[in-house]
Amino acid sequence: LQPDQSGYLEDPPSPSHYCSPLPGAATQPRFSLAAAQHPLANQLLLMTDPGELAPAWVGFMAVELDDSMDVDRVIYQRDPDRLFTPASTMKLVTTAAALEILGPSFRFTTEIKGSGTIRDGVLMGDLVVVGSGDPTIPSFRNPDPYAVFRSWAEQLKSMGVTRIQGSVIGVDSAFSGHALGPGWNWDDESFWYAAQVSALNFYDNCVHVTVKSGANGQPVSWEINPDNGYARIANSSATTSGQPEE
Repeated sequence: LQPDQSGYLEDPPSPSHYCSPLPGAATQPRFSLAAAQHPLANQLLLMTDPGELAPAWVGFMAVELDDSMDVDRVIYQRDPDRLFTPASTMKLVTTAAALEILGPSFRFTTEIKGSGTIRDGVLMGDLVVVGSGDPTIPSFRNPDPYAVFRSWAEQLKSMGVTRIQGSVIGVDSAFSGHALGPGWNWDDESFWYAAQVSALNFYDNCVHVTVKSGANGQPVSWEINPDNGYARIANSSATTSGQPEE
């Protein structure tokens, strides 16, 4: 590795080791190692050296933080200024931002309020559920999605409420803006991880659809869980023998 005029260390030309450059991009990746070699620097260099990663673009910056969580020095960086589609690595940034802004002890709060008085066990008004963005009411990984509602009912019963005269109203006004992130692909909307964002969530804002075959030529059957009345399915399918049509 030889330093160039910018102070970076550049790999000797080896076009076969890297994928074709983007239009106007430099052919060779740009490296930089800390002046005082960090024990991880050479390991990172070897990990990102051509081989299995030859067809890929690789870019990152590894830094060492001081006691104030500020960057003390750069351990190793490779193409740190190149633009990439971040994919799941973006979770590191959002998690770090949440820890910095909200703090490690932050908890979402979902408030349950009554708009009237309680008379002989009856709430003379509406029950209002005010969300703040809690994504765990509950997670779709929970085998009993309605357990949280039974817990709420037990708490209401302990307060003397056995019936609600009015309606149950959900308030999700804590968030403003679009329910889908800018730049999200439209064909990702069928996947659970791209569900719309809301201040009042249930089951990760998803439903599971289970499809079962029927007799040959008959429609398939389907089941929605949880069946919340929101998702509707137009079923025009039919069961076949599995043989392709000529």
